[in-house]
Amino acid sequence: MIKRLIKILLFLLSAVMPLCAQMTVVITDFKNHTDSFFLDTWEQTVPEYLKSELSRSDKIVVLERRHLETVLQEKALAMTGLMDSSTVQEVGSLLGAEYVISGTISESGSDVRIDCKIIRVSTGQVKTERVQAPDAGYQGEMMSLLGNNVMYTLAGEGTYRSRDVIKKYPTTYFLAATAGLAIGTAVIGKAYNDQLDAYQQATRLSEFDERYDTANNLNITKIVFATLTGAALLGTIYCWVGNMNPDEIKAGEKNNGLTVMPLFFIDTQGAMYATVQFRF
Repeated sequence: MIKRLIKILLFLLSAVMPLCAQMTVVITDFKNHTDSFFLDTWEQTVPEYLKSELSRSDKIVVLERRHLETVLQEKALAMTGLMDSSTVQEVGSLLGAEYVISGTISESGSDVRIDCKIIRVSTGQVKTERVQAPDAGYQGEMMSLLGNNVMYTLAGEGTYRSRDVIKKYPTTYFLAATAGLAIGTAVIGKAYNDQLDAYQQATRLSEFDERYDTANNLNITKIVFATLTGAALLGTIYCWVGNMNPDEIKAGEKNNGLTVMPLFFIDTQGAMYATVQFRF
């Protein structure tokens, strides 16, 4: 009876603990440190993407921006001015947030870089994440990689990715088109040969004309398909060569922070054990 009660208690704990373990996060605007007006829009789009990404986790509660804006107005601070750790901790405490995420957008040559700070309000501990791409055209890919790694750092969910390889050219589509057109050329060629044989075996004048016109049309169609097949093949080769040196979206090194998570389990003899798991 006691063992059964313990099992029920552990089951209830396992259901309640994820709710208790939820962390609250607030995300500020990211400061654009470049001269590019185009990147000014990233100051808000990057936080919005991070909010959408982190909100998918049951372990994370992202506070609404209006709460942050209210506190900042009271403190006479700009949304993009939360780079000082002491200010971040103060605002985070006022909001009841456990973590504050802020960051910057910068350029290095033609590369675009997003640096992200994850600040634990209670201790001021800072973890950093970053992504870097060859140009600003990879905004979506950069935010996808950043969101994935921030999610991993905060909640331990998913797999940390140190880079994403971006193939610039659609080799697969051209290859599929080449194969489809080649098959079409073969089918039409077979139909053309059948009509040509039928034309040669025709015995009536009307049948001669009909078979000839059909074979002629099929021959023209076959030439068109063969030409398109050759063009698609050239496109496939061009894409394949172009993708031999793909672009990369790079991230920083994997963070290994510390979080204590209690774990309970029962062995085959019914004995209960408790342990902890450490993770950032």
